[in-house]
Order: sequence, then structure tokens, then C-alpha cells
Amino acid sequence: MGKHNFHTTLAFIPWNFDRSEPKAIAIIGKHPDRYSICIHGDNHDHEEFFLPDGDGRFKALPDAEQAARVKQAVARMERFRILTGIPYDRFMIFPHEMFPAVTLRFMKSYNYVGMANATLTPLEGQQPDDARFFLNATTTSFENFPSTRRYSAERLNAPENLIAVAAFLEHPLLFYAHHAYFANGAKAFNSTAEFINRIDPAVNWTGLGNIAQRLYKIRRRPDNDFDLWTMTADLRLRNASIREETYHVIKDENFADPIRQVSVNGQPITYNRRGNTLTLVLKVPAGQERHVQIEYGGGLNVSAIDVSKPSWRINSLRRISDFRDLVLSKSILGDKLVAFYYRCRNASGWTLYRMVFVCLLVGGGLPLAIVWRRWYFRRKGATAQTTLPLC
Repeated sequence: MGKHNFHTTLAFIPWNFDRSEPKAIAIIGKHPDRYSICIHGDNHDHEEFFLPDGDGRFKALPDAEQAARVKQAVARMERFRILTGIPYDRFMIFPHEMFPAVTLRFMKSYNYVGMANATLTPLEGQQPDDARFFLNATTTSFENFPSTRRYSAERLNAPENLIAVAAFLEHPLLFYAHHAYFANGAKAFNSTAEFINRIDPAVNWTGLGNIAQRLYKIRRRPDNDFDLWTMTADLRLRNASIREETYHVIKDENFADPIRQVSVNGQPITYNRRGNTLTLVLKVPAGQERHVQIEYGGGLNVSAIDVSKPSWRINSLRRISDFRDLVLSKSILGDKLVAFYYRCRNASGWTLYRMVFVCLLVGGGLPLAIVWRRWYFRRKGATAQTTLPLC
């Protein structure tokens, strides 16, 4: 990352808040300009915020469970921060790329700053019939919450011409990959990073929290002030000119949640409500920066939230995932076995538990079958040797 100038955000499963390895934490702590942490679900348990509803459809979890998981993720990440000294961004990467719209509503209520996904349309939603939805990398079309498009580095679904167009339009350039992407070495992303640095030498590689704070557009007004249209409720604005500037800040707002406070650098400021917009006037002296925050709801007392792990199902799933990522991934055969499993699972639509049950059934039945066949042939006086195929 240092040699080729790019930044990596690690999507961290909050369930793992108390399981970090000191060497990994030391690497991240020494390189805050190259590493950052964001939130990856809560338990990553295949039923994170929704449940199957038959015929390939899904339904959102009840509101109480949605709220509990969104809050618990923050409480666990706060414990992670205290235990490791590593900060994190209240920015969501959804497990399995799937989310219902109601989850966004609760994330807004508890002051998450954004989310990123390959598709910006919720499970039960439809794409807006608006060209701007496709021309912009970020939308607030669903629950008035900032959602930003990301691209798969593994599938190469963002060719150079599209990257160049997105860079010209000053869109955030977010690429995602899993650990297998780097199986053949650390250089996997180098060519993409070098291309971006070449077409935009001023590009700023940073974490998702910093990106979320700059999801706004500015234009000069006839009176020489600025209009600033923001999609984020947590923004940082720097005046790089040699004189004080005045910014007329406008935010589309559905007012679904009570606004607890609007502040600038921690100090409350008055704002106006005009229909479905929130507006305020901001003066920024030359060379200075202002941090504007719109805070929703009644706050979040993380110390009162249960962060324990009582579910045997979730704990078993996470341990199985540990075995996949920490043991099987260290060998070519293990990688092939994992790839075979996911091909079978995706082709058959079987759940993880059905696949595990079949594997255990086959694995446990083989020794019994071998013992039975030996007994059978010994009884018949047979001398032939039989080899059972393994699957």
C-alpha cells in the first residue's frame, strides 16, 4: 500500500470484538494512513437482517430485532476500540450484499454515517425511475440514508474506462475483495491503484468514514456565496481560499426521526426546516475547517447494551468460518475445497447447515461402511480389497 499508494478498509464482524491478535492490531495501529476499520453486520450469521420467505424471496426481521442488531454492532465495536485502541467508522458493509430498507432506517436512527454495496436497491425495493440514480455513485433514495456503490476487484466489473469516468465525475472509488483475492501475493491490486493514481494524481486514499464526511456537492451562487447540497449528516468542510466564505447548506430530510442536535465543531447551531429539506448557513474563515453533525434520536447508551454471545448457532458458524479462513486457506487443497463447497451451495441453494449436515453424515458414515464391508467379506471368506470413493 505504501509503495503503490492505496488504502484498505477492513470490514470487521462485531462478533469478533474480543478476539483480535496482537500482531494484527500492531500493524494496523502503526499505519493509520493505510488501514481503517468499518462495521460488517453484527454476527454475520446468514440471517443478519432478514429471513427467507420462500420461492427465493426474503422478509425483513421484526423492527425490535433490527434495532437490537444495529445497536449491538455499535456496542461491540466500542468494546473493540477500548480493547485495541483502534478507531472504527460507523459505516456498514452488509454481509452477502443483501439488506432490507428498514435496516437503513435504523442505521440512520443510531447515527451510522453510511453504507456501501454493489447494488444500492434493498431486497424489497425497486430502482428509482430517475437518471440521477445511475449517474451518481451515492443515493439517499432509500430511507434518506447515504448509500454508495462499490465495485468488485475480484470480478473485474469496473474496467478502466468506467473507473476513469467515475474519477472525472469525482465519485468515490470503492473496490472490495475477499482474502482469496491476495492468495497469489500482495500485488493483486497494484495495477488498479497505479491506474487511478495516474489519471488523478490528486486522489485522496482514505477510510470510509472520511469519504462519508465528504458526500456533498458545491456550486458558486450569483451573490458569490456557495450552495452546498449534502447527502451526509456528518460532514467536514474546508475553506481553502484566502478569504472567509459563506455556505448555504441544504440536506434532503424526511424527518422520520427526531433531530436531537445540529452542531458545528461540537457547538449547537440553529437550522431551518423547509418542507423536506433542512437548511443552515455556515461561515468558514480562510484556511479553516468546520465539522457539521446532524444527530438523530435520543442517543445510544452502549454501556447498557448486551454484547455477550449466547447463541450456539452463531458461535458454531463463526468457528466453522475460522476453520475455513485460518486453516483451509493455508493450502491449495483447502482453497479448492472451499471453492467446491460454495459452487455446490450456490448451485443447489442449500443452506450452510444442510451442507454441513450432509458432510458430517458422509464423513461419519464412511468409517461405518468400511467396518461393515470388512466384516461382510471376512464372513464370506472374500479376500478382495474394496476402496470407497470419497466425495
